Amino acid sequence: MNPSKGGLARWHACYALAERRLPDEVWRLELARALREAAGVAFAAVHTCPSGRPWQLTHAIWPHAFDPLMVGVRERFLPRIEAIGEGASFALPRFGRVYAPIEVTRSPQLADEIRAYLGDGGIAGYVVTFLGDVDGHNDGVVILGDGDRSDRVLERAGAGLLGLAELAARAGATRSLEARSRAELVPELTDRQREIAELLAEGLSNVNVAARLGIAEATVAVHARAIYRRLGVHTRVELANRLRDGGAR
Repeated sequence: MNPSKGGLARWHACYALAERRLPDEVWRLELARALREAAGVAFAAVHTCPSGRPWQLTHAIWPHAFDPLMVGVRERFLPRIEAIGEGASFALPRFGRVYAPIEVTRSPQLADEIRAYLGDGGIAGYVVTFLGDVDGHNDGVVILGDGDRSDRVLERAGAGLLGLAELAARAGATRSLEARSRAELVPELTDRQREIAELLAEGLSNVNVAARLGIAEATVAVHARAIYRRLGVHTRVELANRLRDGGAR
């Protein structure tokens, strides 16, 4: 899917970046700048992560003035979004790579609170695009925010965003240096175990890990026991230190 003929030229820079190999921090910032210009929105944010957790502090927001707004969304509302089971694992199969989460949430109260919070920052429209690879890994997310309504942002930018996501998937753009280096640090663990280990190391409970990844709590517990055994640790503090220092010894 491509943008309309009249808007295609504005997206060329975004598409070129989707296929480029750049240092992570440069790639995020350049893409955020290009996206804001292409979509004509108030701000664009690009988040990437090593294991499907796009709300880590590996982000770029353009212009930078909107950093506090996005930090507030992440800290105040993301845990609640995950608690009601509406993270990426819920949204992707139902809405695809591009959607307006506030407009389709099953929690009207949460939607109203988020709208009020964003409204204080001058934002009425909020559109999310998942970035990943052809195997279905979710390694990042693009967020566009604007004073215009979400449906209008989707109308003028949705096709361009979908094209970007498809290009990035084929190019493997979001399989970042962070992801590759993390895999090299803990080769003893499978991809799923690394994903769970990093969440446990952040202090999340088994219940919260399960909600975030869209799997059963019992499955998390089984993986956790295997992770502790393979890395020779007994607590989450020890697990965090071992991940930081480079896996099992």
